[in-house]
Amino acid sequence: MKFANSIIILLTTLPIYFPVATAQTPPPAVKPEATPPAPALPKPKYLTGSALERQLALPVDGSWVRIPLRQVLARISDVHKICIVLDRRVDPEQFVEYTANSEPLELLLKKLASAKKLGVSIGESVIYLGPPDTAAKLNTLALWQTERLATIPAPLRKPWTTSQAWSWPEATAVDKLLAQITTAAGVTPTNPRELPHDLWAEKSWPPLTTIQRSTLFLAQFGLTWEWSADGRSITLIPIPAELEKILVSRQYTFADPAQLRQKLEKLGVKREMEIAGKKITLRGTAEEHQLLQNLLANKPAKVTSVAEGQKRYTLKLELPLATAIETLLPRLELTAKLDKTALRQAGINLDKPVKLAVKEATLDELLAALVAESGLAYKIDGQTVEFLPAKPAAAEAE
Repeated sequence: MKFANSIIILLTTLPIYFPVATAQTPPPAVKPEATPPAPALPKPKYLTGSALERQLALPVDGSWVRIPLRQVLARISDVHKICIVLDRRVDPEQFVEYTANSEPLELLLKKLASAKKLGVSIGESVIYLGPPDTAAKLNTLALWQTERLATIPAPLRKPWTTSQAWSWPEATAVDKLLAQITTAAGVTPTNPRELPHDLWAEKSWPPLTTIQRSTLFLAQFGLTWEWSADGRSITLIPIPAELEKILVSRQYTFADPAQLRQKLEKLGVKREMEIAGKKITLRGTAEEHQLLQNLLANKPAKVTSVAEGQKRYTLKLELPLATAIETLLPRLELTAKLDKTALRQAGINLDKPVKLAVKEATLDELLAALVAESGLAYKIDGQTVEFLPAKPAAAEAE
């Protein structure tokens, strides 16, 4: 049973005892036993690599009605043992309204993100939800920095490629998190004040290389870094605006490179690829390189996307017609165009009670149910829904 925005008060009747003065000697005071410290919570064991891939392919069911995004993602993370990172720039308290019926977990996450105009980036260990531009660059940014690691002296590279888990307690300041990263990398930041003063909620990340952790952390501020010539310090810089500037070039050997290029193009990879003998050079994103590597290994190369028009709605409401429209449309991230004066002059009763109950309805099905028997029609124009007097049947037939 679910309770939304409810306060439950339990009332019980308890006997009332009044102290009675006596001449007896009071019993000796009993020393309270020391409360043992609470046991440390075990660190979550997240699925990574191929185990994460398999988990993301499993069908899931779920229904959320006006549940905060943070709470939805935390529940999915706990149940499926996956690490989900929600970008600090995203409002974690915005409500989620969605029902999943046996759809792959990866598709569910992408639909939830799409409904909030967010992007998704899936790495080897972490699923990131955040601004679409950042999500589109995140994995490539980490790969790009890994390639650039060759520009610093060899003895200083190992700390950047060492993997370790990372966790911090509630209300940890951002400067402390940056200090932990730079200490692990053995570098000094030249401009740490580029980061605003934030306090981060308690979180645990699975093992990641220092490059991956630094990328995931700094990207939430729109930043990355560049090394000094001696490799002993870093300067925080904005993430390049153009994806083209962080593409990575790698060369692969294949018996028939031309055929490989055709397969990549069918999967949506439109980059220029150089072929020389049995070698093919791709300059592309991390995801495009992964597709190519999957083809070389004869692994299934899949691309999961969210098509428009796939949103479904499950809800109940009972309100006057005008109030229902003005309440519901913003929740659907739509704007209602409602000329009340003109509609009343046309004989529409905007105070008529509306009882709406839909399950797994498309937007059209939802709006049709909303205006049923009201004398209204609706017209969708982008993100705006205009409500108009319905034409009489005779007029429609002419």
